[in-house]
Amino acid sequence: MSLKVLVDDHTDIAMKYEYLIRAAFDCNSKYCDPFSYAAQDQYSNFVYEDSPRFFKGQRSLTTALTVIVYRFQENKAVVDKLKGLIDQVWESKTQKEIIEVLNEAIEIGKSLDI
Repeated sequence: MSLKVLVDDHTDIAMKYEYLIRAAFDCNSKYCDPFSYAAQDQYSNFVYEDSPRFFKGQRSLTTALTVIVYRFQENKAVVDKLKGLIDQVWESKTQKEIIEVLNEAIEIGKSLDI
């Protein structure tokens, strides 16, 4: 099932996070990626701003974005956008900033039909 179909019916950002991770790793169930990042409860790391848990969330999101870069490395425009988002994730200090990155990453993912 495509990312577009999965996220269009959801407003819950934690569920959108899980679907983005699942789409990045091309897997179809919770915790299906090699790092067990694909679960909405992993999004809770972003609730703990200014803590090691926030860093853990940043690591999981940038890992997924890097996987998408690798999968679509021939598409320079997409790769450049994703690399910019990866930088934004590392620069983010708040959950609000992460939500903005997630929403943009989801739009990119939908355009790639992942």
